Amino acid sequence: MIDHMAVLKENANTKLAEFSTMLTPGVKNVMGVKLPILRDLAKKIAKDDWRTFLDNNKEQYFEEYMLRSMVISYAKMDFDDRVHYIKGFVPMIDNWGVCDSFTYRAKRDERSEYWKLLKGYMKKESEFEVRFGVVASMNNFIDDEYIDELLKALDSIRHEAYYTRMGIAWNVATCLTKFPEKTYEYLKTDNLDDWTHNKAIQKTVESFRVTDEMKTEIRKLKRKK
Repeated sequence: MIDHMAVLKENANTKLAEFSTMLTPGVKNVMGVKLPILRDLAKKIAKDDWRTFLDNNKEQYFEEYMLRSMVISYAKMDFDDRVHYIKGFVPMIDNWGVCDSFTYRAKRDERSEYWKLLKGYMKKESEFEVRFGVVASMNNFIDDEYIDELLKALDSIRHEAYYTRMGIAWNVATCLTKFPEKTYEYLKTDNLDDWTHNKAIQKTVESFRVTDEMKTEIRKLKRKK
């Protein structure tokens, strides 16, 4: 089995740890390991004895939680096993960095059940459980088959936490880059709180993937405080 702690310690960087701690509120025990190194290590673990790593590792450091997220994303396993590890992992999330490092893309025959799982997280009370459902759905379901259901699900979330609302705004802005007309019509009548609605518009206007014409129209939908 790969000695992941040896790799982390070898690549620890104090200055990067200080920067990551400042960038990620709430995070503790940061070693300061660069993201490409973490991804490479996670891929090696995923090809090795990933089950022993996931079943027996007791995370102490920020980077170990990142590794858990990535290994669950990368390892080849049955969908039921992946759901098992997702359900064990999500309650551990207490910052946006670990949350957003989960990048699994569901296979065609898994999509229906995966969508149900993520919708369930969008209904939770915990800030990062909801953000997990929002961000993971953004990575999987902005497509012709699910765009209507996705916008409906986002519109139904009622949550005041900052990182939950930021995740929703990010998702909506991404929807607009891929389905501009449909998402534009949605923003005309959405039930998002004013802050999230305006943040989605801000993120859209900042995007290089949206036409200037669309940005002009989107700005008109900004709500006054």
